[in-house]
Order: sequence, then structure tokens, then C-alpha cells
Amino acid sequence: RKAALDKLLHPSTDMLYFMDGGEVLSALDWWRIRRSGRTGLKLIATLHNSRGLDILHRTTPDWPLTKELVTSLHQDARLEEVARSAYRDSRGNVREVFRACCWTCARDEA
Repeated sequence: RKAALDKLLHPSTDMLYFMDGGEVLSALDWWRIRRSGRTGLKLIATLHNSRGLDILHRTTPDWPLTKELVTSLHQDARLEEVARSAYRDSRGNVREVFRACCWTCARDEA
């Protein structure tokens, strides 16, 4: 985490940075990143909260789309219930839905 944060705090001017799961950084880390934005940082991050950054695109939970994604990857009917439960428990966090499905498939393979 420290090495990645250092790259964001001292950005290369010709680079565009992508971060998935930016919510793992602390409020202090985000404050430092926002300050470094004045030095030319170009960052696209997925976040559950804005953390004081401009929002380019906001998504909303969509169970029909999530269900379609899960069933297109695996045709096991039991997985739909796992996905539905994870979707509900995580308030629509698709990353958590896929994690629950992966763990279910891994247990079935063991």
C-alpha cells in the first residue's frame, strides 16, 4: 500500500492511474492524494464514497444486471441464491457478490 500511495503522491505527469477499491485508503491518505492533485495527478478510482473527489460516473445497485452477469458466467441455479443473498447483505456491492460466488464454487470443487 505504501509504494502505491507514494506513486500517487509523486505522480508521473504522463501517466493516468487507475485504482480499484480506493475505500481501503484512510481519510488522511485521501487528503494527501487530493492535495497532490495540484501536481498533475490523473486518477480514476472506484469508491463507495466520493472522498472529496469529483465523480465522473455514479452507479446504482442493479439486481437484474448482477443476476445476468452471474448466470452468464456459471449456469448453476444454486449460485443465483448465493448471489442474491450476497447482493442483499452487501447493499448491492457486486464485488462482494462475485466473491461469495467464487467461495461457493471453490467449496464445491474441494
